[in-house]
Amino acid sequence: MAIKDLNIRRDKILGMIIDTYINNATPIASRAISRKLRMSLSPATIRNVMSDLEEDGLITHPHTSAGRIPTEKGYRYYIDKLMSAVLLTEEEKRRVDREFKSRVNEINDILDKATHVLSSVTNQAGIVLFPFLQKSEFSHVELIRLNGSKILVVLMAKTGFTKDFVIEPNDEIEDGELTRIANFINNNIGKGSLNSIRKEIMQKLLAERDSFYYILEKAKAIIDTIIDILKQNRIYLDGRAHMADQPEFNDIHKLKNLFRKLEDKDFMFSLLKRSLDADGVHVYIGSELGYDGMEDCSLITCNYCIGDASCGTVGVLGPTRMEYPKLISMVNYVAARISRHLSGGE
Repeated sequence: MAIKDLNIRRDKILGMIIDTYINNATPIASRAISRKLRMSLSPATIRNVMSDLEEDGLITHPHTSAGRIPTEKGYRYYIDKLMSAVLLTEEEKRRVDREFKSRVNEINDILDKATHVLSSVTNQAGIVLFPFLQKSEFSHVELIRLNGSKILVVLMAKTGFTKDFVIEPNDEIEDGELTRIANFINNNIGKGSLNSIRKEIMQKLLAERDSFYYILEKAKAIIDTIIDILKQNRIYLDGRAHMADQPEFNDIHKLKNLFRKLEDKDFMFSLLKRSLDADGVHVYIGSELGYDGMEDCSLITCNYCIGDASCGTVGVLGPTRMEYPKLISMVNYVAARISRHLSGGE
């Protein structure tokens, strides 16, 4: 048999081992593969191929079991070379679309919906990284006095979504000054991002020495506070219980360690941030995640955009034995749905 034919046979058997293991979570024996091939290859021939696959590090056998399971290297080869794209069904798309059907403008609600639908549709842990809004363009800001020195900030993006939060400046700001600060910011906010407004204020501070200098200082302090808040590592997570349902995490100590990591916002931020500078869907398997205790997990991520700017990440976290073709399509679809919603396309 030609080498090309041998490689095709080898890849086919590896693909069947991985697909079967993803569905059943039990080691795969040569006879099971032979039955799937309807005896076109004998169990002895399949055992020889499986032996070669094991020697290449693509499969292994746990304990003394005669069956084989994929290795991390095997999954990577499967994703890069063997996997075929699986399109979402119309019903799956409708399940996602229903979550975004109502016009929700508050960005926290949008990302909450996205995280929930990812978890419920995939039966994995859904994760969304809050966007880096300090680089986004806003059309308007409201500064509303609350009790004492607290101020409610309402940011409205050019695309229509809003973000609000409460700040408490160090220096007291009178109502008249607050109005002047808001007017100044709104007169400049259409010219660019919050970062660009801050830069313009800094330039004006160098030139101004009249009574308006005080207002500029207060405006800069408020912009700095807003930017600091928007830089905070905001992670939305839903569906941790799905992890507990997976046989890979039957070990209670392994599960507790995983849950501790999921509760660590800085850890989750570092896990997702790596995808921000890359386009398209990315899959990280086991040790590729780069953290101890995550060897049995895989992460699928895709960036979402506001306008033309990539600013956040959406993903699912689950066992390495996950249905990659379907989940890649789902993560990509949800990311596109968030982008459309935040960019005013819905």
